[in-house]
Amino acid sequence: MLDIKFTPTTNKKPKPDQHNLGFGNYYTDHMLIIDHTEGIGWHDARIVPYQPIQLDPAAMVLHYAMESFEGMKAYRTPEGKVQLFRPACTAERMWNTNARMCLPQLPVEDFVQAVKALVKVEEDWVPSLPGTSLYIRPFIFADEPHLGVRTSKTHQFMIICSPVGAYYSTGINPVKIFVEDESVGYIGEVYPDVQEAYDIDILSYVAEINLVKLFAHAVDHREFKALPKYPAISRDLALLVKDGVSSDQVVAVIKKVTNRKLLESVEIFDVYKGQGVPKGNTSIALTVVFRAPDRTLTDDEVQAEIDHALKSMKRKYRVKLRV
Repeated sequence: MLDIKFTPTTNKKPKPDQHNLGFGNYYTDHMLIIDHTEGIGWHDARIVPYQPIQLDPAAMVLHYAMESFEGMKAYRTPEGKVQLFRPACTAERMWNTNARMCLPQLPVEDFVQAVKALVKVEEDWVPSLPGTSLYIRPFIFADEPHLGVRTSKTHQFMIICSPVGAYYSTGINPVKIFVEDESVGYIGEVYPDVQEAYDIDILSYVAEINLVKLFAHAVDHREFKALPKYPAISRDLALLVKDGVSSDQVVAVIKKVTNRKLLESVEIFDVYKGQGVPKGNTSIALTVVFRAPDRTLTDDEVQAEIDHALKSMKRKYRVKLRV
């Protein structure tokens, strides 16, 4: 868990007119910063007054584009509450992006904590009119001054916020769906006034699909598999997962890091919160099945796959075995 320091601004900005926000024109009073240093890790998490970034002209982000960003929103409900939409999924996208970009990965739990902390400070910046929201922009960049081509030894993770209206001034118009050059339907966001009239308090979309045309393009694929010659070996796991991390995300890690030629299936058979489960956690029980196409697997081979999956889940989501 992050230890986030807070330095409040002494010069609060006036709030903009919610009817004329546009997109990306206004910024809140504060920003969040976390430093990363090779050999130390993430440190010095802080919320500070919104301010310019000071960079050395040789900062690696300026020369080799060593950066990544994400985008998400906070919404105000008709009751006045502020809600985030699946922040853990946004955190996971950035985690995966940074792995490909050779950038340090902020744990999902810490990412979500950082977002919630900044939104809590800037809660009065979340607009309330239909079609408006507080846009949240997390980003990370390499700030080490170095012109050699290698990974950076220092980075900064930041979050800034902006109250916004529609991305396009005309709103979201329906987008045509094409299969090759033939239109098969339409999809678009429900107009805010319609949502309000029908008391719909979440972002909604409507689609019209001509299934006859769509199915006309379907191809009948058939696949035949030989019956397995060798026995399957299964392992039941009981995991403690931090709130905000879904069971789908846990399963995705297992499928990604284990040997695909050996992993046959992953099935969840229980999700539980209550007595015996620490506060802030969910218990997830699942069965993992392995089978080799050319031999009978040994217990050591299966255990090695399980250990690798547990290590990856612990690193990414701080998952623990429930004992």
